[in-house]
Amino acid sequence: MKDKLDFVLDLVYGSYQAAGHPKGNDALTRDISVTQSLFEELGIAFTGWPSVTVTGSKGKGSTSVMIASVLQQSGHRVGLVTSPHMRHFNERIRVNGQCVSDDDLLGAAHHISKAVHAVANDLSAPKYLGPGGVILAMAHRIFSKAGVSAIVVEAGRGGEFDEARLIIPQVSVITPVMLEHQDSLGSTKEEIATTKAKIVTPNTTLISAHQSPEVYTALERVAKNRNARFIMTDSAVRVTNEMTTPDGMMCDFLVEEKNYENIKIPLSGEHQIQNAATALLAAQALLKATVSDGALRKALGNSKWPGRAQLLQKNPWVFLDGAINKESAEFVAKIVKQFPGKRTVAVIAVPKPKDIVGVFEEIARVTDSAIITTVTNPALAWYDDAENLAKKYFKEVRYIPHAQDAFEESLKDTDGVILLGTQSFVGEALKNWGVETCKLW
Repeated sequence: MKDKLDFVLDLVYGSYQAAGHPKGNDALTRDISVTQSLFEELGIAFTGWPSVTVTGSKGKGSTSVMIASVLQQSGHRVGLVTSPHMRHFNERIRVNGQCVSDDDLLGAAHHISKAVHAVANDLSAPKYLGPGGVILAMAHRIFSKAGVSAIVVEAGRGGEFDEARLIIPQVSVITPVMLEHQDSLGSTKEEIATTKAKIVTPNTTLISAHQSPEVYTALERVAKNRNARFIMTDSAVRVTNEMTTPDGMMCDFLVEEKNYENIKIPLSGEHQIQNAATALLAAQALLKATVSDGALRKALGNSKWPGRAQLLQKNPWVFLDGAINKESAEFVAKIVKQFPGKRTVAVIAVPKPKDIVGVFEEIARVTDSAIITTVTNPALAWYDDAENLAKKYFKEVRYIPHAQDAFEESLKDTDGVILLGTQSFVGEALKNWGVETCKLW
């Protein structure tokens, strides 16, 4: 018997699949006016809720979660849309940090299905109705029924051509921008930053985390052209007393005259302090008020973001992240350098065309041993020469084709394990370690 959510998945991905999974520059392959037509067909708009959109290359998910949590602790009932999901499709739409139910998803899908098919049936390849647009339409139905009072939406890979731009937010956030999706977004950081920054609505607020100079210049230019107030976290938040703890990070924030002391962030890595500072600014910009000490402390202290820079167990320690490029792997290497033990191994599952060599190069700085593995996913292609490529960087390399077997082998005679790879691999790891993904706080 088919799973009842198959109807939902067919509705979300049907048009994209029928168009043959178009790839290439987003300016040529993505047309968000199609999603706008769907919204008009359904008679929906997101303008009734105070809203924040979040884009970037690294940390946009955890930043979105923190913003949503701060807003909830400040009195809002919050709708949250994120991607990708790790274990359950329901993770993509949440109310107050909790995944929506199968029944809510199915009900929303049935409610919009006639309009989805009407719009999709008028299209010819390579045009398609984007999955993100269908998810937003379902989210609108769910949020309306749930009585949310504010929403936070994480964009997909871009900004200018991402369906999240149709939200018309009061606040847009850019997390650190890296070289990624160069075939879709642009060949340089400046080009990528420019298309991401165009998620901002004219005459609103654009908030950015720490960026490289060329990214900063691109963001500032877009903000000026759109008459958007531009706030850099670096200059608006003073961070002091940074400390790595066994359970995450701790620091003090000073924003204008408000001092937040001994703030705990139960997520690993110094970059999570930057994400938290960015989230604080975004929440305050939307609220048009100072976030209370108690609200910030509770919001950040209880937040979780499974599968992203996550310590799955302590003895031996097992650290999991979805790093699939050099810069993300560099983040991971900095974190695991602080963990104890000499006998460590990295389990790596990076598919084509992601930056497997960059991952090898950075992780080889913190371990001499690697296990190369894969996961079963028809949408993924794997490097045939991954094992040989790894041997250029690691002293010991093993190829274990199935991730579950690789997990078991990695725990033998070791002080620590680094798990790195694509979304499906992260999902397998979370399932293997029994990590709950549907409740974030």
